Amino acid sequence: MPNRFMRAAVLIFALVASGVGGTLIYKVNPAESAWFPPCPLRVLTGLYCPGCGSGRALHHLLHGEVMAASGFNLLMVMMLPVMVVWASVKAWAVCTGRNPCWVYVLGRWYWFLPAILMLYFILRNLSFYPFTTLAPPS
Repeated sequence: MPNRFMRAAVLIFALVASGVGGTLIYKVNPAESAWFPPCPLRVLTGLYCPGCGSGRALHHLLHGEVMAASGFNLLMVMMLPVMVVWASVKAWAVCTGRNPCWVYVLGRWYWFLPAILMLYFILRNLSFYPFTTLAPPS
């Protein structure tokens, strides 16, 4: 019984934390607030990491501005539905104690996300068109 209680507590905590974080991003524009620090990689090297612009993109997405969000971080906007489905499946697995049969992924697919992130990192730091459109506006 404690195991089921612990799983439910973790799930409730995750939902509350997501709600609080989402409300904060919705209310406070990261581009205009000192609450959100700049990307350390950008500050130290001048390069855009794969996550640069994600806070501003999420702010615009929560306001229904998909095109504006895509201008800040296209990869995050494209991967958000995948992340929501993944989190929902994981939450379901936590609540029931078992994974649905279609969720089992071959080990080699776990290399796909890091490869996409590395490719996005390289492409968004190239200084010629069309790759300059992947960099978030300053």
